Amino acid sequence: MSGEQMTEDWTATVSTCEEAARRWDGQALELRDWAAYQRSRGASASATEAKAALAEAAAESLRLEDRTGTAHCVCCLKPVTVCRKYATGEEQ
Repeated sequence: MSGEQMTEDWTATVSTCEEAARRWDGQALELRDWAAYQRSRGASASATEAKAALAEAAAESLRLEDRTGTAHCVCCLKPVTVCRKYATGEEQ
């Protein structure tokens, strides 16, 4: 693969990262709205809030990848090359 082709592929990935991050943001917003509705009905919203937080972390992870060119772990936002979970397959 030539350097020019690699640059084109990376550029396509970067624009895809931002688009994906926006979709995760939208998912998080929907989940936050659903959690508010659950609370208004007297129901527990903790699971929905956790899903919203995960969606927000996924968006942030993608934005970090967009800025740095390196994938980042969703749970700790460290580069996957540094994250112990990815390096060893262990839970943190």
